[in-house]
Amino acid sequence: MGFFGHHKKSREAPSTFTVLREDKFVTFTRDDFSELMTTADKLEMERLVDLGWQLLDESIGPGTGPGRVEFHMSGRFTGGRDGQAAKAVPVEMPPDDVPVYLLGYLKDGAAGTSA
Repeated sequence: MGFFGHHKKSREAPSTFTVLREDKFVTFTRDDFSELMTTADKLEMERLVDLGWQLLDESIGPGTGPGRVEFHMSGRFTGGRDGQAAKAVPVEMPPDDVPVYLLGYLKDGAAGTSA
């Protein structure tokens, strides 16, 4: 996770971004970036950061792909006494939420402003 703290629900990208560069915080506008992109692939995010992209934000987005079936216990467990015994009941679950990374590639000469 980046310096921006906690996970947030996925939302529209802000118009300014504050990033840590050379031990100080610098604020950039959307126009300072030649490209902005999002990815849910952590390995791709790490590869792009290694290539010089800036990690601008991390949020939580809805999972894609098929859901899954989980088994939940239903009924009472009576230890063999009278009453209904507990049993596993299948419950359809949606896909898990995933982290979504927002990355930007700075234009040549983009200096930003010190925060």
